[in-house]
Amino acid sequence: MNPVFPLAWILAGGAALIAFLTPALWNGYPFVFYDSADYIEAAFTFDMPPFRLLPYAFLVSLGRIANNLWPVVLAQVFACLLVLGLLARLGGRNGMPGRFLAVALGAAILTPASWYAGLIMPDAFAAPAILAGTLILAGWEQLGRLKYLALLLIPLFGMVHATHLLVLAGLSLLGLILWALRQIPRKAALALAGATLISWLAVPSLHAMTQGGWFYNKGGSVFLLARLVSGGVIQKDLPSLCAEKPYLICAMQERLQGDENEFLWGRGGVFFGRAGSIDVWMVEAPELLKRTVLAHPGETAGFMLSTAGRQFFAFGPGDVFDPMSFHMQRAFERRWPSQIEPLQNARQEHGWSQGKAWLQYVGVAAIALGLCGLPLMLFLAVRSHDRPRALLAGLILAGLVGNALACGGLSSLADRYQARVAWLGLAVLLANWDWLQARIYTRRPNAG
Repeated sequence: MNPVFPLAWILAGGAALIAFLTPALWNGYPFVFYDSADYIEAAFTFDMPPFRLLPYAFLVSLGRIANNLWPVVLAQVFACLLVLGLLARLGGRNGMPGRFLAVALGAAILTPASWYAGLIMPDAFAAPAILAGTLILAGWEQLGRLKYLALLLIPLFGMVHATHLLVLAGLSLLGLILWALRQIPRKAALALAGATLISWLAVPSLHAMTQGGWFYNKGGSVFLLARLVSGGVIQKDLPSLCAEKPYLICAMQERLQGDENEFLWGRGGVFFGRAGSIDVWMVEAPELLKRTVLAHPGETAGFMLSTAGRQFFAFGPGDVFDPMSFHMQRAFERRWPSQIEPLQNARQEHGWSQGKAWLQYVGVAAIALGLCGLPLMLFLAVRSHDRPRALLAGLILAGLVGNALACGGLSSLADRYQARVAWLGLAVLLANWDWLQARIYTRRPNAG
């Protein structure tokens, strides 16, 4: 074996690793978000609030064993680099280390990919889940044995968040349709569907073993209810519903204003326990949803599709990297006092602006470039009868649309939901840059 080849891979891998770790290292501590506190708590108790999934807490427990959160970041960075390596391999063996390095550095430096990889949240696995599922369908034959690595990663990436499960289910359905249309091999469609099914079964199985019940997300119906409250759909029939039965929401009729976050987390909100027992809400929400959707199916669907459309183009930094010590303090004081000082010394906690500005301008511009380039790549691939690249661009676009539907349509509208995955567009363009150049620029014959 040529010693230059493994050396090139070592250098490329090392540079990519450093690039993806740089934002968190510069911050001085892994990034945290409001929800990070719940996963920290669950890493010690394995008892998750009803509106979250437990599996990500098992990853956070690795940090508990090491007495710091850096192993979690390393695992997330490694996951990103693995799927980017598979993406680079889809372009062929020639130039592999260089292509991988270009894709990894471009994603790490220009997009929010490395920032979300350094965030203690399941969001870090959203983009790898979409990319791994896409690579199985688009690159089943080209990836060779590496496709089994992608299959192995699917359950790990999918089980950490409900939206990942939904997007993978959507990609699996697309895979079965493409197989029926004879666009992809049958084994590819069935393999992704099987890996996704394992992911769906793993979540309630873990919950049954640790929390004594077979369920996914007990609070999912309450989130959907909040979604329809923010759209004003629930309020249409609420007077008549409340005349029939004293639902908890009836006591809030006069203050059902604002978005879903105000309904869920605001003063008097559902999850802060000021609007009645959460157990009662979880019983009443499905009934209210059923009656409202049946009474206003068109308006409900229209509202969710419109918010999903807004979500697709909402990919700024939002409040993800704002100071969070106020929200994390309680969890750390109770469970992990040694982490209080490192968190408080991090740049995230001191009103830093350089990182936010970078994400706001460079990151948003890079994502926008990728979103514009994907349809162009799809068009060029179809025109040149390049089925693998057409599938790659089309399925990544489908995954991004599915993410917007699962988050903006069914959960809540937030910049982080799309920013965590929208960087895939630029990564795909970088992985196919030579191919794109060859089809965009044509050589003119010599005049002589």
